[in-house]
Amino acid sequence: MLRPKKKFTKKEIKKDPLLETIYKFQKFFDKKRRLLILVSTIGILLILVVVFLQSFITKRNFEANKIMTKAMSLYQINKYEDAFLEFDILINDYKNTTDGNNALYYIAKIRMRENNIEEAKKYANDYIKIGKTSSYILGSRLLLAEISESEGNYADASINYLKASKISKDENTKNRILISLVSCYHLNGKLDEASKIIKDLEENISNTNPLYKDFVRIKSNHHIQFYK
Repeated sequence: MLRPKKKFTKKEIKKDPLLETIYKFQKFFDKKRRLLILVSTIGILLILVVVFLQSFITKRNFEANKIMTKAMSLYQINKYEDAFLEFDILINDYKNTTDGNNALYYIAKIRMRENNIEEAKKYANDYIKIGKTSSYILGSRLLLAEISESEGNYADASINYLKASKISKDENTKNRILISLVSCYHLNGKLDEASKIIKDLEENISNTNPLYKDFVRIKSNHHIQFYK
């Protein structure tokens, strides 16, 4: 036969530290039962929400990547209009994903090829605002600089070339951008700024560098501009 559970008296509990600890915990639990149940329920719900969101984001990124892969395969074989349709889906249906953001850059390039300057500027600027890929930010800055330069807006072109030069991690690419910047400074009358860049370029471009001829040309032009 099962023996009935022994009930401890308060006197016995006080004599046994372990029993006293258990007694205090049980008393606290009974007193805070509703609060503890509520906190536990909220904690479980939060975990479920986080798991659901992570699953949703992972699935969304996976779907976006599939569309980007298709878009890039079309873009690389010069099927720009077909690629545009895929990039457009990414922009509209997969906002705030990496591929959705990167699609802005490629649409800017497609619109530039079509000579749709206003849309090219819009998409390039949109990418700069939200994009995180440094090479695409660099490309967007250069695209905007080239547009401004072709429009005779050398002040804006200078700003974008300067910002692009600070992003570039490749030394030759950076030097090429700086040569373009010097040219814009000449056309914008900022000869002192041009002088500073030419001084830096003299240290970076040797006579064996592929950019040496371009540098000599821009340096000669600078002396003509500066001393005329």
